[in-house]
Amino acid sequence: MKVFRVVIEPTALEDVEESLDWLSKKAPHKVNEWLESLHSSLDSLSRLPDRCSLAPENGLWGPEELRQHLFD
Repeated sequence: MKVFRVVIEPTALEDVEESLDWLSKKAPHKVNEWLESLHSSLDSLSRLPDRCSLAPENGLWGPEELRQHLFD
């Protein structure tokens, strides 16, 4: 099975950090569950990228496909 490289853009990483900060204040008992879910989602993206839509900026910087994965 081919594995694809997943790149997390700096703005997405900032969003993750903000979400973790918020969650740690509102529901600290859910932090590990949320992180495990995020890691699982990113892992599945590396194996099945076609399940995600093409990013709006796809095609702007070269022939590689850019896909986006929205995680909530």
